Amino acid sequence: MDWLEWSASVIGSVAWPIAIVIVALLFRRQITALLRNLRKFSWGDATVDFSAELDKIEEKTQISPEVIAAPVDPDSDAEVRFSRLLEISPAAAILDAWLPIEACLRALGRDYQESSSYKGPTGLGRGTQMQTRQVINMLGAKQYAETSVLKILSELLHLRNAAAHHGDVSPVDAIRFRSLASSVLAALKNVEIN
Repeated sequence: MDWLEWSASVIGSVAWPIAIVIVALLFRRQITALLRNLRKFSWGDATVDFSAELDKIEEKTQISPEVIAAPVDPDSDAEVRFSRLLEISPAAAILDAWLPIEACLRALGRDYQESSSYKGPTGLGRGTQMQTRQVINMLGAKQYAETSVLKILSELLHLRNAAAHHGDVSPVDAIRFRSLASSVLAALKNVEIN
């Protein structure tokens, strides 16, 4: 192989990668705008359109105005933590926004277990902690919470799980999630187990 054949072989090998880089540089603004508007993520057979799911939840949010969450103190520890997580990983910020709901649901589950003869799914008794989905179902079955709140809560749980497993969430969607989570949390804090 002489130098002409070698040069032709090298040029043929790098022609497509160089062409792709040139096209990417020429259309970088359009590609950036397109990626910013990307709303659907796929992982294997699972597909999550996080923004569209949030749009649906926000459209049907019918939480009573008196239980809408109070304004957030920007200097609070929770707000500072959320802001830092938002910069690092919006999916982690969503998981953090879910934690107060999870704690509230656990407390409601304990209250229910203490005030009733709940035996748990395996019959292990009161020492067995109710799972998140069980507490949501109990709140609906016993009519302790508004149906609209429970529906939003279930959908937020689904999105929280999607964020945990897929991880591709925009910062704007994480903020929207936290806003909805705060409203649902305010509604849950008004639930009384009797």
